[in-house]
Amino acid sequence: RFISVDAGHSVEHTVSDLHLANRLVSNEGVVILDDFFHCHWPEVTEGVGRFLDSNPTLVPFAMGYNKLFLSKLGWQHRYFEEFMSMPLRSKIVTLYGHKVVVLGSH
Repeated sequence: RFISVDAGHSVEHTVSDLHLANRLVSNEGVVILDDFFHCHWPEVTEGVGRFLDSNPTLVPFAMGYNKLFLSKLGWQHRYFEEFMSMPLRSKIVTLYGHKVVVLGSH
């Protein structure tokens, strides 16, 4: 139900880790990717883009605090709505075609 990805920081490692998480996580599960948008690891952000370009069933629903939160496509809206109600929400953005809650201070 829950997978935390904090491993290799290359494009290839990120893509591979996300494809593995996509296969392993349950339908209602959540994957949290570390170092998304980290200035020292731009390859992680590039890897996420390449992964999402492959039309996976794992998509983002929130980001913040150096993390990207992903769920299966069928659960994305539910988690998005849950995170929308959090007081830590600062704004809504579109990331790779998906509405994403940005977590952080206002």
